[in-house]
Amino acid sequence: MKIAIMGASDSVEKIYKVLSTEHKDIEFVKYAEDEIKKLIDMTRDIDSEIDGIFLTGIGVYSEITSKVRFEKPVVYTERGIIGIIKALLEFYVECDDTKNTRIALDIIEEKDLIEVLNEFNIQVKSYDIQKYLPSKNEGDYLKYYLEKYQSGDIDCIFTSFGYIYNYLKKHNIPVYRIQATNIDIKNRFFKLKNSVSLKSINECAIQVQIIEVVKGNGELYHSENHNLQLEEEILMYSKEIEGMMQTINPNEYLIISNKGAALSVENISTLYRIINGCKSKNIILGVGIGEGVTIYQSENNARNALRKSTFEKQGNIYFYDGENVVGPIFKKNQIKYKNLVDEETLKLSKEIGISYQYIEKISSVIKKLGRDEFTSKELSEILFISERSANRILKSIIDKGYGEESNLENSLGVGRPRRKIKIKLKS
Repeated sequence: MKIAIMGASDSVEKIYKVLSTEHKDIEFVKYAEDEIKKLIDMTRDIDSEIDGIFLTGIGVYSEITSKVRFEKPVVYTERGIIGIIKALLEFYVECDDTKNTRIALDIIEEKDLIEVLNEFNIQVKSYDIQKYLPSKNEGDYLKYYLEKYQSGDIDCIFTSFGYIYNYLKKHNIPVYRIQATNIDIKNRFFKLKNSVSLKSINECAIQVQIIEVVKGNGELYHSENHNLQLEEEILMYSKEIEGMMQTINPNEYLIISNKGAALSVENISTLYRIINGCKSKNIILGVGIGEGVTIYQSENNARNALRKSTFEKQGNIYFYDGENVVGPIFKKNQIKYKNLVDEETLKLSKEIGISYQYIEKISSVIKKLGRDEFTSKELSEILFISERSANRILKSIIDKGYGEESNLENSLGVGRPRRKIKIKLKS
């Protein structure tokens, strides 16, 4: 395996040292350049020579991938909380009066900064964070810092960009480098290595994801700034899974990627972060992932999965491959069930008077949990319906001889214990 390490000189050297020591069976090739725009020419011809690309940070990643389309897996190092701790402790030791110092930072999360300041009792007069946006390049970040510093609004800068760090150092402006830590580097390389292996196995298969705005507060929903921010977040996510994003309309985004990429733990976690961020703004997203041998088939399967997500209006992710539905992905109540009706299920559906999808879901949960007794509340959570509707389904199951009341739910709380129904749908 041959891996290219690209980015700022100091970060390239650090990543190379960490990875080459631990992975002696892999060839690492260094492409070091502090100014991102100079890296772009270096990247154009390396794709055929290597198996994967390790970029030193999100700024490098954003600019290069906006200009160059890679066919090989690409990852970048994130600046975790340990990197922030190291930079701030260095600042704390060297600065005589942190309480009256106004600091500026880039890329990092505000909650991480506050946590470090509180944990280590570091007091500053104020802080200013430039959040990451795909539309900004390193020149934009640098220009902002210089304007703020020259106007006297900030006294000290913390940056994740090697070029900005070296420029400010050269001009004697107080600056500290937020570096990726060994843990960050190793974690990201694990993802890259898996992506390289996955690509070789699944090169010909296709997955389509459809992300749709289901419901939102009117003011936020129609906000141009919010729509732009959401689109940029989804664009970044699509790049992380090496996918191609299309905006179908202002409320719907379609991403085409290789099989398997969208369903990794890390990528699904990223998608849920976007979903939860929208929830905090009273916006609900529906997400369906489809798989097939053609884009057309994959999109049809994705829309089938999307309908299940939008029906629930809970921000859940569903997957459909043309035969099996899986979801809500990575939730504790995730189940896998057939979406194609067989003769036995269809017969049960007609006899009991409930949909064959409900029968498949209930059967799958019985198999997954290894038990066949449920209260109406449990069934409502499994089927994402009201408890009243669940009671009607249980009544139909009992009336047709496929269920019976077995016992009462054990309860230490107040109120009447719910009855448990023993279900036997299939032999």
